[in-house]
Amino acid sequence: MNIYSGTKDVSSMSAPTMKQCDIESTDIPELKALRSILDKLATPTNPYYQILLLQLRGALRISEVLQITYMQVLDSQSIYVKCLKGSNDKVVHVPELTEQLKKWKTYKIKPFSQISRFSVYRFYKRLGISFPKKKGKLSNVTHAVRNIVIKSMRSNNYTDEQIAQIIGHRSVKSTGYYG
Repeated sequence: MNIYSGTKDVSSMSAPTMKQCDIESTDIPELKALRSILDKLATPTNPYYQILLLQLRGALRISEVLQITYMQVLDSQSIYVKCLKGSNDKVVHVPELTEQLKKWKTYKIKPFSQISRFSVYRFYKRLGISFPKKKGKLSNVTHAVRNIVIKSMRSNNYTDEQIAQIIGHRSVKSTGYYG
């Protein structure tokens, strides 16, 4: 059973200690490129910076980021994320967004309510954020960040079980699709 039901305020919960995605220590080219893009967007009030940062820190799907509300802010550095597609919920730590998280909580803001996943898709596509699908010639934009983070974890010798726990998969089989 999920502890966040859509109406429950989770602010009294403490943020559990959980291994996070390490986006600083890996030097795979794709992650370097994402960090460079993040640096160029690096204004905490820029919603696309916030979205990309949350995706990188938690290996989140775009739709999981876009559904975040003020009720999910646990403290000035942590957000409780209700994961989709049957994945386990998790806490994402984003110290870079401390001031923004405080504002979201104080003013009861749903930060991404005016942004659709299609606008994120178009924005990422313009920035060149994508990866080729395993089968076929098309590229995948919507799962690109998640795939790159998982590829980075694999290059740091994370096991599929560890990756599954970090990204919220209940089954290790689901993790095999990425990276």
